[in-house]
Amino acid sequence: MNAKTLPEPTAPLAPDSQRRLIAYTTAAGLGAFFAGQSAEAQVTESTAFAPYPHTILPGSGTGPYGFYHYFSVDGGNTHFDLTISDPLTSHPTKQFPSQVVDLIGYGAGDLVLTPTFSPADANGHTNNAYAVCFLGGTTINATTASAPWYEPRLGVSYFVPSPYGGFYNYVDNKYVTTGALGFQFIGSVDGQTHFGYLDVQVNTVRSGGVAIVQSVVVKDVHYNATPNAPITVPTTVAISAITVGADNAVTITFTSTDNADPSTFTLETSPALGAAASWTTDAGAAITQTQAANPGGGINQGTYEIVTTGTGASAQYFRIQH
Repeated sequence: MNAKTLPEPTAPLAPDSQRRLIAYTTAAGLGAFFAGQSAEAQVTESTAFAPYPHTILPGSGTGPYGFYHYFSVDGGNTHFDLTISDPLTSHPTKQFPSQVVDLIGYGAGDLVLTPTFSPADANGHTNNAYAVCFLGGTTINATTASAPWYEPRLGVSYFVPSPYGGFYNYVDNKYVTTGALGFQFIGSVDGQTHFGYLDVQVNTVRSGGVAIVQSVVVKDVHYNATPNAPITVPTTVAISAITVGADNAVTITFTSTDNADPSTFTLETSPALGAAASWTTDAGAAITQTQAANPGGGINQGTYEIVTTGTGASAQYFRIQH
């Protein structure tokens, strides 16, 4: 696991706190990134949108309106179309979408996969309107994922009738925070079924009182090069903030993409790093979840807070075990 040093805290902290150096490590280091994959799995990073992260703006694609972003997962045949439309003006007499973000399978067997939120039919399809994410630690394969009937939307901004007359703007964004969108595709070389995921975030902004998609950011794309083999979405733990207050009080905010119970996390502390490190469990740390993950609502990670008391030494290091 890796350590990252944060800047020294600034006033109005006590002088003792200002001298403190606080660092952290998380379970999201490179060595743990693909934890949980089977030995025969060949988890591969796709070059579809490399280098990552890749930001896509409305109107920057191909086609007559610049809506379409076709890509191949394995570098061969086109598998998917990430569609991002330009903002449109509301229709004066009926509901009219202002903007949509869809991921569409391009060839036979190229399907967007989403956790099953409604019963599937005999073909494994559901009536889910949106492609919600898979949380960290879940497995994507032919039995744990389903494909919506129609173009699966990551997000949409549209107008709905108002009971008071006219229309009002409604936004449904399933990727407010970064989430793993699952898919299956037919390999360009072997013609076999493969499974993968892309980490994506949809950013919206209000312009003239109407919510529009400002950008779509593809953080990475991975797939299993072994035919028909499942792929596990990695669990990522990320530190959001560390603050030091009076009386050596330390508050650490972090997120985890698996929405785990707070009891599964442990805070450890050491007076030094490297060969001189001596990690011990911080028995006084209180860990709580402040916001649960809600893929159906676009919140694709849980948020947590740790409250503890520092030693007051000139240097103190923390790491989170999960």
